[in-house]
Amino acid sequence: MNAEELLSRSGGVLYIHPHNHVSLDSIAAGTVAAINSLPGRALGRYAEEVSPEEVAVAKVVLMDVHYIFPLGILEGLLAALRRINPRARVVLGGITAAFYAPEIVERFGVDYVVGGDAGVTLPVLVEHLLSGRQPPALTDVWRRGGEAPPRERSAGTKMLDRSDWLTIDWFPTFHQRVLRTHQRYRDLQGGGEDLERFRIRANSYPVLIPVRGCLRRCDQCFGTYQDAVFGKGVAVCSPQKVMGDLGDRGRPGSRVRSDVLWRLGFHEVFRPGFRRSRAGS
Repeated sequence: MNAEELLSRSGGVLYIHPHNHVSLDSIAAGTVAAINSLPGRALGRYAEEVSPEEVAVAKVVLMDVHYIFPLGILEGLLAALRRINPRARVVLGGITAAFYAPEIVERFGVDYVVGGDAGVTLPVLVEHLLSGRQPPALTDVWRRGGEAPPRERSAGTKMLDRSDWLTIDWFPTFHQRVLRTHQRYRDLQGGGEDLERFRIRANSYPVLIPVRGCLRRCDQCFGTYQDAVFGKGVAVCSPQKVMGDLGDRGRPGSRVRSDVLWRLGFHEVFRPGFRRSRAGS
């Protein structure tokens, strides 16, 4: 299957995970959910594997800048994209991209930077770009040459409940790496040092996001500046959504360890709902 046929499934949307990230193989759960909110999703590629042919036929190129380190290679990567396909519209997202959105738009000349709750705004933005229409002003979406966008928290329980953190088959290489990781984890069941060394990687994906936002302001944590990225407030999934995701075994690679949720203290948020759900099951 050639590049044009591959991208036709997504309507011409190409997602590139740039190199120079802290965890080179990992894709943020928020990125997965945002792309799953698109009608045709996207063709996912790591920067080191994407082909010039795929870039050449893409209409929209999405990239994530979560940690600050990809900024060091962003200029060269964007230059290569523009050289191969100057017509493609480039959209950045991620924590760092959102936090420094006006500086990134000015410094790197990307077309758009999506902050806030991308699952709300990204589908609207991509739909307009694919059809050649000018996107309207969207919450927390910065555009090249445009004014600062409106800012508010747009996510709530309904939006988070619609989020799909599990479907990753649109990113073939990442999907296969997740499957191998989970198989290795299963092979090591029985304990020992090998299992302990492997445990962090084995839990790296899938990751479920029952809460977006934080009431705390710990100096060493993202919570200290979350308002600049997501807006104020905390959005919480329904207990039914969390239980459904934890019980989802229909897709390869979607198995998760629910004890992670309890160690992080989310049982205090969901305890009443879990009790009601279990009583009614």
